[in-house]
Amino acid sequence: VGFNHRHHPAILKAKSWLDAGKLGEPLFVRSRYGICGRPGFEKEWRADPGLASGGQLMEQGIHAVDLARLFLGDFRQVIGFVETLYWKTEPLEDNGFVLLRTEKGKLASIHASLTQWRNIFSFEVFGKEGYAVIEGLGGSYGTERVCFGRREFDAPFAEETIEFRGADSSWKSEWEEFISALKEGRQPQGNVIDGAQAMRVILAAYEASRSGITVDLASWQPSPCIDDKVSSEFGVRSAE
Repeated sequence: VGFNHRHHPAILKAKSWLDAGKLGEPLFVRSRYGICGRPGFEKEWRADPGLASGGQLMEQGIHAVDLARLFLGDFRQVIGFVETLYWKTEPLEDNGFVLLRTEKGKLASIHASLTQWRNIFSFEVFGKEGYAVIEGLGGSYGTERVCFGRREFDAPFAEETIEFRGADSSWKSEWEEFISALKEGRQPQGNVIDGAQAMRVILAAYEASRSGITVDLASWQPSPCIDDKVSSEFGVRSAE
């Protein structure tokens, strides 16, 4: 599954801090991921509901959902709002807001936008002992950097910041990791279950926005969206 964001060096560094205990037990994730649309966007394939499986929440937001799950674990409850505020892409949204909660009460807040007039990628993880803040992906998103800070009630604020130079290396790293997984006979980072679980959250967010309810993923099954087979794959097999 093409979750290349898992392989950005800033994400990898933040995850290593979490795994090493530097952040402590994770509490919440907050992410903003947005781009500026362009004239004629309404005529592109991404704006065609016959070709695209969703709007901006599905297009870019699903990467933030996957990263939130990577840091916090599986989600139980989904609240979502999707709207078409500027671009004429109905029924596909140009803005999606999602609030996610795990079984243990860890929270993730995600905003995916096509009306972010200056591109942004921001991903923050706060734990009981410290925090990691990731900004930028290179290119139009700005220099990729990750910042680490500790929870200090009395000491002066002090942060460690690492900036990553050069072009986007995530695609190359993703393929190298996939090849290693094949050679080692193991699951790759970002496998079919990760893809299905992220898709399930996005579909649940659409359902929450449509119906005005909080979706409980423990019992919810998506309505047929393409055909019964696709719905069954995402609704049942992902839970396995």
